[in-house]
Amino acid sequence: GSLSFEGNDNTIIFNNPSIDEQLAILKQTKCSYYGGTGAAMLPIFANTPMFTHQTKENGYRLSLSWQKLLTNGHKNIKIFDKYSKGDNMWNTPIDEVLSEFKNFYSNLK
Repeated sequence: GSLSFEGNDNTIIFNNPSIDEQLAILKQTKCSYYGGTGAAMLPIFANTPMFTHQTKENGYRLSLSWQKLLTNGHKNIKIFDKYSKGDNMWNTPIDEVLSEFKNFYSNLK
């Protein structure tokens, strides 16, 4: 999305409805896949199914009590945070991640 600050009053004007479009897509998607904790917040706010690959150090940031209230206890949220940041994270075996994702995806209603 884009913003513009027109005039001298610092009014924010949204130039396109990008969040609305993203939410509409999420609502029509069986499951989204995210890697960044900040980006992974949108499916939490929308209460849509999501699989996210996080570091062991950061995964907890997506499991706060208020977030779980929004998602019925993370019923349709999978946070794969098995590996630590650095080489461990970047060298996560792809077969393991895909297996975790396939298992989660196949159990979604």
